[in-house]
Amino acid sequence: MLTPRELLKVEFKTVLRGYNPQQVDEFVKTVVAKYEELYQENQRLKEELERERAKSDKLQQNERRVDELIELARQTADDARQAARREAEAILEEARIAAAREAEQVRLKLRDALGRLHDLERRERLVRRRIKALLHSLLDQVEREEAEEPYALSEAEEEDETDELLAEWAGDAATAEDDDMPARHGKWEATLSSAP
Repeated sequence: MLTPRELLKVEFKTVLRGYNPQQVDEFVKTVVAKYEELYQENQRLKEELERERAKSDKLQQNERRVDELIELARQTADDARQAARREAEAILEEARIAAAREAEQVRLKLRDALGRLHDLERRERLVRRRIKALLHSLLDQVEREEAEEPYALSEAEEEDETDELLAEWAGDAATAEDDDMPARHGKWEATLSSAP
């Protein structure tokens, strides 16, 4: 594109019967002035266009950055959700393991307690059988002695014999305790006191 200065430097050859040089010069000056305006306007528009392009580029860069930030935020949120899910699953798994361990300990304690209970029940049955056998033996002994003795005892004598029997049974009970067998003095005494 020609600049206004280049237009001013253009010279035309003069020939016979040619155009009026003064009119041509004035016309060229007018054209140059208009062209100068158009040229300046064109330069201004180019600069404005460059500024708009720069703005547009900057906006596009900003949009790209915003898109990148949105994607980063989305990725961060996804990562946080996954991390929270993993942590929750780990906590649940740990709770399940702890509950299973606790349940196993409770089962072991229950089994141990039931074993001790069965052992105590077995010992109680054994003690009951021994007491029953001892009472039958004592009853048989009393019946034999009554059959052998032709005379009846006085109340004082009966109390003395009862005291002796109680002392003897207390000795038997102490022996039973030494064998880890529970003694039931109160029941024996109650049995003796209720005997005819």
